[in-house]
Amino acid sequence: MGVDIPREFSRIFKLFYEERFFSEYTAVDSIQLRIDRRFRDLPSSNRALSLEDFDNYYGYNFFDVSNPKLEDLIDICEYCFNFASEYRELYYDRSTGQYTCPKQFDYLLRQIFEVTEAINYIPIKYREHVIFVEENPAAVSASEVLEGAVALETLRYNHHSMKGDLVAKRNTLAQMANWLEPKRGELKELDKELEGTLFFLFNRCSIRHNNEEEGNHFNPQMQNISKKELEEIYDDTYQLWLLAVLTLDNRERQKKYEEMRKESK
Repeated sequence: MGVDIPREFSRIFKLFYEERFFSEYTAVDSIQLRIDRRFRDLPSSNRALSLEDFDNYYGYNFFDVSNPKLEDLIDICEYCFNFASEYRELYYDRSTGQYTCPKQFDYLLRQIFEVTEAINYIPIKYREHVIFVEENPAAVSASEVLEGAVALETLRYNHHSMKGDLVAKRNTLAQMANWLEPKRGELKELDKELEGTLFFLFNRCSIRHNNEEEGNHFNPQMQNISKKELEEIYDDTYQLWLLAVLTLDNRERQKKYEEMRKESK
């Protein structure tokens, strides 16, 4: 059974903005109102004075979303998850290991986890915030053998905000090329065709260099290429890079068992 995106968006919206409950502050409270009262105590406030100030500055307005798409659902999940979880941490009792904020916060966070799981998205921590990205088994496997920023960027490449952002994709792929460069010789021994194709893409397809204009790095194949075609090249490069990472990792695993096999003779 498919996920009803507008309905799921509405559920998150109602839990955050509309569902009322009794509290020590007022007879009628909501998650939005409670967060707004302590907004300046939250790490995500980022110098904004209130939720309204934050929304105006960063362009959030979930009230005007009349026909929610998948990207809208992800946006409201990220927005509500980060603010609700940060607020919840303010009410963590270290002596008991319990959270003392209203149970409605738990309901909201659970709802977000359940709906993102249903649409096959996973949470990752990126620059102090949680974002939800489409689960890509190869990307998850590759990120587990990588470290630091490149591991995060491997997962973030699948975030909906990257779609159509050629500059962001180019920068991410350039980081990936730099990570792979010292291992190029090893990759060539394992898969010469993969190594050759990947580094052609890195060096001749407007990732590490501007190959679209006359100059030392000019590639006539890239001249007058459309944005759609370039994004397709970038996405294919990303998939081949994942394959390269897993190829290198599997070689290390294979070496380990080669030694075991030799010792057993």
